[in-house]
Parts: sequence; structure tokens; C-alpha cells
Amino acid sequence: MALPRFFMGVLALVVLATQSAAGSSLRRTETEENMSIPRRLEAQEFMQAIGASAGLFCYPELGFDFTGYDIGNTHAQAGECCSKCNAFTGCKAYSWSNYNGGTCWFKSQRGPVIYKAGVQSALLFYSEQQTCTIQAKTDYVDNDLARVDSPTAGGCCDKCKAYPGCRAFSYTNYLGGSCWLKSAKGTPVANNDVQSAEVYPSPVEPPPNCPGLKYGFDLFDNDIGNKYSPKPEGCCDICKAWNGCRAFAWTTLNGGTCWLKSRTGTSVANPNVVSATVYADPPPTCEIKKGVDYFDNDIGNKLSPTAEGCCDICKGWSGCHAFSWTILNGGTCWLKSAKGTEMSNGDVWSAVVA
Repeated sequence: MALPRFFMGVLALVVLATQSAAGSSLRRTETEENMSIPRRLEAQEFMQAIGASAGLFCYPELGFDFTGYDIGNTHAQAGECCSKCNAFTGCKAYSWSNYNGGTCWFKSQRGPVIYKAGVQSALLFYSEQQTCTIQAKTDYVDNDLARVDSPTAGGCCDKCKAYPGCRAFSYTNYLGGSCWLKSAKGTPVANNDVQSAEVYPSPVEPPPNCPGLKYGFDLFDNDIGNKYSPKPEGCCDICKAWNGCRAFAWTTLNGGTCWLKSRTGTSVANPNVVSATVYADPPPTCEIKKGVDYFDNDIGNKLSPTAEGCCDICKGWSGCHAFSWTILNGGTCWLKSAKGTEMSNGDVWSAVVA
């Protein structure tokens, strides 16, 4: 029995569509299988770079692990980590490994980068980044991994991405064109015969919360606590959240420590310290006279790096109504039951405390 012409037409369309889909699938599979390693990496990188959300960009660094700063993880395949990190509060970067069939490790920031086969990592960006931007007349000194041939500097980008542990390169005309592959950018130096580039984007550094960071200065005394921070910039928010903190000094002790202060007080030179004032010191609570000593009537003493600090010390000391301050032992309040005899002394500060 002959089928109506309408059904014959529909059947023909279905057959053609099936053949077309099968041919497209076959061609796509053959194309992927025949891709060079750099081209496969480039394709994978592009698909992850566009992300799952508009305006979200990740540039996977194959073979690299971002160590530390873990804030969470989830089971997923590598291509899903970009959007999942974006949805995870505080996530600014991720590393992916095949742990438990595939795991995204969420990071609050990019930590130290190490080469690790089978791992890939990426930073989150919310605008498209320029990758492998070549710097003319610039050489990256040291950190060499290997030399590979390339007729152009631009050709070194894919060669670096395909080479284990490579993150940067310098290019010269040696032997008709050479990519000097490097594990890190290193120190850039001027050289008219060299071109160089990093192949992965660098983190976008946020503006510092404490623009007044002073390198090489310590704040003496007034300590009210301490807390870990790997960078001095992190002490700013820590101080703001700590009751009574107005300043801090940062050292490398225990990987980085914020020494929180009730006031800025006296600043002293120390090449191993970074310090900052988060909030200005409050005005003195008593009228201090410079060059004046109140003789006698002593009832005690206590260390303070500044004369202003003696005001509150005296107020909290039973029977104290005045003080004189000297630089003895880094600063000492001489607490007094009364003002007593006033004497001239250029090295002393004194005040009556109401």
C-alpha cells in the first residue's frame, strides 16, 4: 500500500536530518581527534573562558595547582568550575583535580602556583582579559625550562601552554627563532633583541584598604591583640573588626601576623615591619604641658610610649590627679596624687587630670 505523499515527505526529511546529524557528529569527532595538542587546549580554554554566565571569564591553566586559600569544594567536572566558583560566596579562583571523579576546589585568592600534572586552575574575571600580550624589547631573566623552535614570537604562546610547567617565555632570533620557555616571568630587563610574554592572566589586585601603609616602621607598644594575615593589607579589615583597634604593625612571624594597637603612638624604624593607622588617635583627654615637670607626690608609674597615653592611665589609677612623662624605658608615666611644685624641664611632659 502506497503511503500518502505528505507522509513520504516527512519521512524523507527525518532521514535527511538523521544523516546530517550523524555526519556532523562524525566530522566533529574526527576534527577533535586530529587536532594538535595546542589547538585542543585552545578550544577547551575558550569554552571555559566564556563561562556559564555573561560577563564571567575563566582562563584555565592546565597542569597548575593554586595552593592554599581553600574555602570549599564541590563534585564537578573541570568545565563546570568557573560558574560554580562564581556562585560560591568569596570564591575568586579555583583548582580542579580528578579527586572523587572530579572536584572543584574553591579559593579566596590565588595562592602559590605549582606544577601538578592532571590539575587545572583559573582565576575569575568579570571582563575579558588579554592573554599572552607580547612585550617588545623585554627579556625575562632566569627560570628557563627549555628552548623550542618557532619562526615568530606569537607561536611561543601555544608552545608554552603545551609544555609542562611553562608560564612565560622570551623569544629571540637564535637558530631562526627560539622560544625560551620559563616556569615564571622572573625579572624583566630591557633588551632590544628579545620579546617576552606571560601566557596566563595575572590577578587583578584590589586597591588597598589602607593606603597609608608604611614599610620599614614599627608602632611601639599599645598592643591589644594579634591575628594571622599573610599580607599586611589584610590587617586593615582585621583591625576595623577588632574592638578598640586603631592601628597595627605587621611582621612575617608565623607566616604573617597583625599586631593590633589601641593607638598609633610612637613610630620607630624597623626594616622588617609594615604598619598603618586605620583610625586617627583620639585627641588627648587632658591638657599636656611640654617642658614642665611636676615635682614629688608620686604614687606609682606605668609604661606608655606617649605622654597622651598617661591621661587614661591616670584616670584609671586610684588617687591619681596628675602625671609627668619621660622617655625612660621607652616612655614612663609618673603618676601623682597632686600637681605639686612645677619645675622647668625640657625632657618632661606633664598634665593635671580632672
